[in-house]
Amino acid sequence: MSPSKPARGGARKGAGRPPGSGRCGAGQDLTQLRLARADKAAVLQLLASRRAQRADPCWRLVSDPDSSCLPLYSGKVAAGSPTTADEGLEDTLDLNRYLIDDASSTFMVRVKGDSMQGAGIGEGDLLLVERGREARHGQIVLAIIDGEFTVKRLHQRAGKLALLPENPAFAPIELLPGQEMSIWGVVSACIKKF
Repeated sequence: MSPSKPARGGARKGAGRPPGSGRCGAGQDLTQLRLARADKAAVLQLLASRRAQRADPCWRLVSDPDSSCLPLYSGKVAAGSPTTADEGLEDTLDLNRYLIDDASSTFMVRVKGDSMQGAGIGEGDLLLVERGREARHGQIVLAIIDGEFTVKRLHQRAGKLALLPENPAFAPIELLPGQEMSIWGVVSACIKKF
C-alpha cells in the first residue's frame, strides 16, 4: 500500500493578504459584481470619484453633523422677485476654509454698539479679524486708541489718518497729537445670527 498523498487545494496557513490591507480597508463587507466590459471604465471612474470624495474633509458631512462643512446648492436665491427652486447640490462648503485665509493670524471679536450699522455690522455680530494683513484705505479695521478697542473704516489721505464710523450719529475719530493708535487687524468677515 502506498503512502497517502496530501490533499490538494484549500486554505494554507499564512497564505493570502493580511486582513485589512486591501483597497477597501478593514471591517468592510465586500461583494463581487459582474458587469459588461463596456461599462467597466465608467464604473471604475465612479469608484475613483467616490474615493476622492471620501478623502475630502467635507465628505464626513454625511456622517458627522458637527462638521464645519455644509451643503452648497447651485441655485441662486433671489432677494427680489421669487424664482423657482433649483434642487441641485453643487458642492459642500467648509466654512473655515471659506472664511479664513490664515488661521494662525485670525481671531474673532463680538461687536458692541451700532457705529458700523451702515456697513452691515450690528450689536452682537461676530467679526473675523486678520492680524497678518496690511490695513489699507477704505478697509474696516479693529484699532486700539489710548487703550480702547474700536471697529471703524480706515481713512488715509494726504498723510492724515482717521477712523470713520458707518452711522451718521457718530463722529469720525481723527488722531490728535500725542494720541496712540495701533491697528490690530483687518476685518475680513461679519457673521450674523438671526
